[in-house]
Amino acid sequence: MSEAEEYLNTIRRLDARLRVKEHERKRLEDDICSLSAIDYSNSHVAGGKPLDISDKIARLDDIIRRANEEWDSFIDRRDEAASLIEQIENPDQRDVLMGYYVWCFGWADVMADIGVGKTKLFELKRDAMSHFEVIYEKNAAILKLRTQTDKDELERSGAN
Repeated sequence: MSEAEEYLNTIRRLDARLRVKEHERKRLEDDICSLSAIDYSNSHVAGGKPLDISDKIARLDDIIRRANEEWDSFIDRRDEAASLIEQIENPDQRDVLMGYYVWCFGWADVMADIGVGKTKLFELKRDAMSHFEVIYEKNAAILKLRTQTDKDELERSGAN
């Protein structure tokens, strides 16, 4: 597999990470909404620092902010890949790479959208990848660094 195709596969895997981040953000927002007041009727346990609602909200808000920043970063990476793919002149070749790698459609959906059979689809993919490799090499230095960073993040998060 070429470095250019590895880059696109990394972008495709980021979609799964985006969905995880969206669920995480939603869960944290739900947690904020479900916080309840501290029950002072129970006996006090010595030691430690009790957290009140404002502490919990601040902590959850910070976690949500960090999750949103990471989510925005993933979207930026997907947009970056889309702008590179858009440089391919043939619209069918562009649609193959955009559909599969950026929008994460299955091959059957890409075939249906373009209106071609399996043989033609993979011929378009091969030709598109050939053109994309040239585009990728023009931007290789920065893209290789980002691809490695993305791969490291995906390994840490278990979204391979």
